Amino acid sequence: MSIKQDIRERKAEYTALALLIILAVGFQTYHISGWQQLPSPIYGGDFYYQMGVIEGIRQTGNPLGGSALPGSPPAYLPLYGTLVALFGTVLGLSTLKAMLYFSPVIATASIALHYILGRHLFTGAFALLVPVIAIFQFQVTLKYSPFTHAVMFPLCLIFMYRLFFVNYNWKNSLYCGIAIGLTGLSHSTYFVEIVLIFAGFVLYKAITEKAWKTGAARLAAMTAITAGTTIAIAMAYWYSPIFVFGGTSPYYTQWNSRDLSSLGNQLEYLIKGFLINDIFVFSNPLSTITTLAGLFGIFATIFLKDKDSRVRFITILFIAYIAVKNHYLITEPLLGLNFSPEHMPNIALPVLAVLGLEIAGKWALKSRWPYGAYGALALIVIMQFSLAYETRESGWYKNAGQELPEHFRKMQAHVLATTGARDVFLTTNELGFALHALTGRMLVTGRRAHNGAFMDLDRNNIDAAIILYGNDSAKRTELINKYNVRYLYWDYYWMQSEFHFSDKGELLGWFDPLLAIYSQEYEQELNQYNVSFIKQHTWIDPALREEKYRKLDALIISPMNYRSAEVPWSDDLHERLTEVWNHSYNGQKIAILYSVHKPFIQPSSILTK
Repeated sequence: MSIKQDIRERKAEYTALALLIILAVGFQTYHISGWQQLPSPIYGGDFYYQMGVIEGIRQTGNPLGGSALPGSPPAYLPLYGTLVALFGTVLGLSTLKAMLYFSPVIATASIALHYILGRHLFTGAFALLVPVIAIFQFQVTLKYSPFTHAVMFPLCLIFMYRLFFVNYNWKNSLYCGIAIGLTGLSHSTYFVEIVLIFAGFVLYKAITEKAWKTGAARLAAMTAITAGTTIAIAMAYWYSPIFVFGGTSPYYTQWNSRDLSSLGNQLEYLIKGFLINDIFVFSNPLSTITTLAGLFGIFATIFLKDKDSRVRFITILFIAYIAVKNHYLITEPLLGLNFSPEHMPNIALPVLAVLGLEIAGKWALKSRWPYGAYGALALIVIMQFSLAYETRESGWYKNAGQELPEHFRKMQAHVLATTGARDVFLTTNELGFALHALTGRMLVTGRRAHNGAFMDLDRNNIDAAIILYGNDSAKRTELINKYNVRYLYWDYYWMQSEFHFSDKGELLGWFDPLLAIYSQEYEQELNQYNVSFIKQHTWIDPALREEKYRKLDALIISPMNYRSAEVPWSDDLHERLTEVWNHSYNGQKIAILYSVHKPFIQPSSILTK
């Protein structure tokens, strides 16, 4: 069929698709108009960390240059950040504006890819229902994970369907490998999910078509093409974590993910985390419709006599998703680990729900079911707009129209104008988070959850504590040179970013202080250099303080080390500092940037390791 003939025969369908894209892009553009900051907290907000990653990529010209810590792979995988960096550079936009205006581009790509997936599985308006049920086109995308879900997942599913149900050849194997490999540069947990789902389709191919008997060589060859291509692409990021760092840092999976080590916790997550949050979702009218449609699709396929390729594809996809989502039931008892199932989205839902709507429409409306499809399409579009508007008017999204505090804006401008992309800054975890978010500059240490699985952040935290509060001048010099520290940033929030105090100065609790998971070596070092600390069995991440997360023994750098609110660090360190910038409010300095004087010794900078 020629392109002209296809357009003539699908004129109504393509018109609806174009209107959908126009509506999505228009609504997103309206959504972000007037935003002067990201809809995210400046301390610990994911969108701001993503902004720092993108700024780092732009400043260094390196897709892997977005890490906040010298020598560490970036915590956020590079594909989304690199695309936004290129987009901003080509159009001459600031990183903030590049993130905002790249979101409608993602929406367009997501709608197109979900529609192409829908075209492979459905006809008419039902093909359009796939991108409509996929929630991304009306929500602003400002982070690598929703980008992966919105763009990479449908791309992978398109080529999986073509490979296993249209034409099982080397070209589709190659395309499938490219799509999965790019997902490996986009999101680590989603990469695991899509690889295991691909393995499910390989298993299906081997069993149902007895390929393991009659076509074992061909099955192995096609799988090898996909796997080899995937590995070749994904290794652009994963080589360093696997072969340089040797896997995750000690205890990373213990503090950073839900505790699924016991049978009780596993059953609780199976019910609450999987069944209630992923399968039986009735949180709003739209999720209720998609849930009911998906459930109807599941039961209807059981009784369908003619299970064509699309029904088999959707069925295997859903079964594979269930197996992958609940892998911890096997991996925890056998290996003592899991792959963060709470971060694995239900990628089968859009096509499963549309299948349910199509079957229900044919049964209920008979010859008029195509009109019912357009009615369902219009209804769901209205619901999507309603939900997106509610989001726009709530929480951090509502605050995005306000400017950042002046001292942050002035600090950002000064640092970007006067310091280098590889310069390393010393400050507290939360102040460092904000500084990296706004400038992309590197830090000695930073917020634990945003510094990846492979860097041993405990070592950095102990070293930072010794630089700031230790009593050994020679050791301080050694560590300053080790990390090549060029600047120290202070503002009025230094103490509050680490500990909570009463109006009388009494310690009430801690927020995000320098902290290390307990080891005898670290305890001895802190004692040796006279750094005060608190030993406590507690949660490691300030954002993950619930009973479903593990507690570990920790060494918390104590507020007893503070010399004063304005100069909390040691006298010896202060003598090495030269003030290069400050910002005042009502005549009082509330933010100061110092350059760090380094007495020369042969450096052992971790940047060279």
